[in-house]
Amino acid sequence: MRENTENGTWVDAEAFARFAGDDLRCWRPAIGCAVMPADVRWGVGVIDAVLWASPCKGVEAFVQVRSRYDSEWSVTSRAETWVLHHRRIRVPDALLEAITACDDAGLSADERMHCRERYATRFQEQHDRRMLGRAAELQRAARGNQMSDDASR
Repeated sequence: MRENTENGTWVDAEAFARFAGDDLRCWRPAIGCAVMPADVRWGVGVIDAVLWASPCKGVEAFVQVRSRYDSEWSVTSRAETWVLHHRRIRVPDALLEAITACDDAGLSADERMHCRERYATRFQEQHDRRMLGRAAELQRAARGNQMSDDASR
């Protein structure tokens, strides 16, 4: 089930979760995406963080997805169980392309895995470029602040 809007395309949460699995690289592009929870009382939400972390000492790290809702609730769930609480997610075109390509019924399980790996690598490269750009911005700002401090002395 798909519904196009100007801010992305609504897709079934199951299709997205099947694509993303427990791969942090596939979940990161969902940050900022609107979500429709299974419980309508929560209201429309947005994925505001995706982390690889352990909830406590002695527990292995896993992909955690944090969503905030109109009801002012914030829920953090494991990537594997996120789909149990959501019906749809509004994804950007790049993510829709990945979901569609890798969810092709004609692909074998091995082909689906390779498809996801290709897109995950692409998403990781995009993430890395954004982080490098952000680091460069911070360095420029720090140099600017240092020059201002030097000038005021």
